[in-house]
Amino acid sequence: LQSGQTVQIRQNANGVVTGLTIDTGNGQQVLFTRQSNGSFVRAR
Repeated sequence: LQSGQTVQIRQNANGVVTGLTIDTGNGQQVLFTRQSNGSFVRAR
């Protein structure tokens, strides 16, 4: 993360993080989704 970027965290009903959305500060968003092994992969 860099200064000025914000992160939104998505959780399921059990409180497990299922995704992250990073607002890059210049109008773009980057989405990361959680894989079954617990790692995150960039979706867009």
